[in-house]
Amino acid sequence: MPKTSLHVNFESPSLRSMARLNPKLLDDVRERLGINDLTPQAMNSRIGAESATGRRGPSLTLESANVGLVGSASLSTRRRSGVVPETAYISSETPLSNVHLEAIILKIIRPSLLVRNGTFVLPLDPVPEVKKILNKLKRAKIDTVIARTARVELGNVPNVPYVGTGWIVEKKSPTKAILVTNRHVAEEFASNDGRGSYFFNTLPNYQDYQVNVDFLEEHGVSRTRQARVGKVVFIAGSNSADIALLEVEDEILRDLDPIPFSTTALKEGTPIGVVGYPAYDSRSDPEDVAAYFGDIFDVKRFAFGDVNSIATDRPEFTHDATTLGGNSGSVVFNRETGKAVGLHFAGDYRVANYAVPVSEIKSALKGLTSTSVIPSQASITEAAGDGRNKPQHFKGRDGYNPLFLGKAQKVEPPRPGKQWQKDIAAVKDADTGKDTDVLKYRHFSVWMCKSRKLPLMTAVNINGVLAKRLGRVDKWYIDGRLGDEFQVDNSAYVKNPLDRGHMVRREDPVWGETVEIAAEANLDTFHYTNAAPQHEDLNQRDWVRLEDYVLGNARTRGLQVSAFTGPIFGDKDPDYRGLVKLPKAFWKIAAVVNDETGDLSCTGYILAQGDLIKGLTGEFVYGAFKTYQVEVAQIGELARLDVGHLSKHDPFAKRRKAESLAGTRGSFRSINGTSDLVL
Repeated sequence: MPKTSLHVNFESPSLRSMARLNPKLLDDVRERLGINDLTPQAMNSRIGAESATGRRGPSLTLESANVGLVGSASLSTRRRSGVVPETAYISSETPLSNVHLEAIILKIIRPSLLVRNGTFVLPLDPVPEVKKILNKLKRAKIDTVIARTARVELGNVPNVPYVGTGWIVEKKSPTKAILVTNRHVAEEFASNDGRGSYFFNTLPNYQDYQVNVDFLEEHGVSRTRQARVGKVVFIAGSNSADIALLEVEDEILRDLDPIPFSTTALKEGTPIGVVGYPAYDSRSDPEDVAAYFGDIFDVKRFAFGDVNSIATDRPEFTHDATTLGGNSGSVVFNRETGKAVGLHFAGDYRVANYAVPVSEIKSALKGLTSTSVIPSQASITEAAGDGRNKPQHFKGRDGYNPLFLGKAQKVEPPRPGKQWQKDIAAVKDADTGKDTDVLKYRHFSVWMCKSRKLPLMTAVNINGVLAKRLGRVDKWYIDGRLGDEFQVDNSAYVKNPLDRGHMVRREDPVWGETVEIAAEANLDTFHYTNAAPQHEDLNQRDWVRLEDYVLGNARTRGLQVSAFTGPIFGDKDPDYRGLVKLPKAFWKIAAVVNDETGDLSCTGYILAQGDLIKGLTGEFVYGAFKTYQVEVAQIGELARLDVGHLSKHDPFAKRRKAESLAGTRGSFRSINGTSDLVL
């Protein structure tokens, strides 16, 4: 039988805890291993001396490692009997390598117990030290925690039944509750929109993730007790504690109260329990995994242990209860009181398990009430638009000209799809006083969406030859031709990372035979009807470079472009401050006449966060906005607009069709430079 050196990690918090709480067990292991002095000083001295003489340390075989502390029945025998042992068992058929004394003890003294019918199941033949702990467990306290802990599940993702654990920390109503889990669990199905809200990610079939939590999922129990995750209300930043909060709703919550938080200072040696759903983890030793769990994973378990250490420089503590990957988000609680002391978030195999103290969860819950508030009427009044222009201010505006590129190349704007046809806001024409559906400005036009209070689309004529360089204007205006209820003022943009994003780029219409005309266009772009809320990290420079390249391309006749831009309105766009729903992507169509062929060319682009196009391209740019060239027809589908008269002039679609790839994933082309453009 191969033998191996024994290296003892005496500074391990787990080993110190064992020595304090289970001295007899430590003595038994020491006697079987033939080691008389287990103090760190003695062992370090002994190992150093043996190293100097070239001798190996004390040897250990598998037979000696299995020091008679487990029952005699083999693991395979117990599997056949339908009962999986909850105590550790080390096979005598496989050589042991790199064994730590800590690991031997922990495998014996820290079983993971199955849960059935709402309570933990006692193991067969526990060693005396485990039996002492089991006899002292307060089942009523533990069962209460068990009932309030759930498995976080993905209902519409094949082969990925669940991603972690969560537990109730607050009730919003009898049927609505807040569950806490880990940030890295929530990020499996949701993302931060950068504006203080969160959205469910999109699957390749264009559907959002469907997330549920199940408070059962016990071994041998087919029943479920599910509640739907309605929304994600908090995901901590990457430099903060690993916390996320989910809002769940269902009738089953009437009988489930939050797990109370402990108010007692946490100390080393505090007896704790962990309830969660350990999953098979290939990173762990297969023998150890089999010893702890047999072949039963993904179901609710209770494990016990102690607090080993408490960090002084960060909100974190360690414990030695047995966990695996699916335990992410598990409750760590004082098993004497049944009150939560922390949130489990990670484990380092044979070293320690890590948890966030409940003080961090309290702060996250407090933040929900302090930041997610509707501004008072006073603050809205104070934040109203910087100025207001009456209808007569806009007399003589030409608006977008469909014949701008030539009489032979009439370019009409996209047409509202059926969903939008009755959702275009009526406005007063400044010249006739009659109702119309288009706001005309100098060299550009805007169509406003009533239900979203934002521009459905804009259309602008750009003349590079007559362009004038004028400075920015710091003042924004309400357009008096449109009711205030159909436009968003500055109240949506104060004290947050949102920008008033120009739909018609400021420089685009700033041209004309005189500076006065160009200046008029410059001022016109600073109306709230030409703005949509965009996160400050949205890379508008990509839009700028794109238009500059299209405009300055030598093959663009007369340096003239007609451009159409707008948001992509989604049915589940997040609500912000009760004022506006935030679009998560924007589209642009550029129309030019090729100077060599005289043909009209219409190309489409999308500026989006990676999640919108994740299912379409297979490419995912985490948390970043990026520009993609797309088939014009796809913009019509996503924005629900009629673009058929434009898509027939799309060179990108023609190329894709020639390659028999039209409408496939590749029709989203990442734009990293001008060489990526198909014009």
